[in-house]
Amino acid sequence: MKFLKLTFLVLSASFLFSFQQKITFPPTVHPETSSWDHLFANDLSNAIYPKGIWSFEDGILTATKDQAIWSEKDYNNFVL
Repeated sequence: MKFLKLTFLVLSASFLFSFQQKITFPPTVHPETSSWDHLFANDLSNAIYPKGIWSFEDGILTATKDQAIWSEKDYNNFVL
C-alpha cells in the first residue's frame, strides 16, 4: 500500500512538473492578435469613465487626471 501511494505521488509530481514546463509567463513570443477585439472603442462608447478625463490621441489612450476607466464588458483570460 505504501508503494502505491509513493508511486502515485511521484507520478502526480512528475505530471505537474511537466505541465508547468509548458507554460511560460510572460509569453516569450507575441500572440496572434489580429482577430482580437479592442478593449475600448476609439470614441470610448463602450467605456465607463469620468467625462473629459480620458481620450484617444493619435491612437493612444490618455488621461488628463489620475482617474479610473472601466470597460462595460467583463473579460476572462486576457492579455493587457
